[in-house]
Amino acid sequence: MICTLILSIPVIGQIGSMTTTRTVYGAGGVGNLHEAAVTRAERSVVAHVAAVIFESRRLGINLPNSIPTGYKTLPAAGDVE
Repeated sequence: MICTLILSIPVIGQIGSMTTTRTVYGAGGVGNLHEAAVTRAERSVVAHVAAVIFESRRLGINLPNSIPTGYKTLPAAGDVE
């Protein structure tokens, strides 16, 4: 996920700035490429959030709580099915 966003955001910005230049303004291909890159980034974020929710429920661990600290609290041995 990190690699996808690190690569997508500069591409989205570069293509977006290209659409405002005189040489590319109005070219449908560049606009379509920009839209596809934004759609991919949006779908990736939605899939990532859905995966975090799914894994949090499956494992019984509150994964978003571990984001600020980097540590997660594991359930007791008898609590896991």
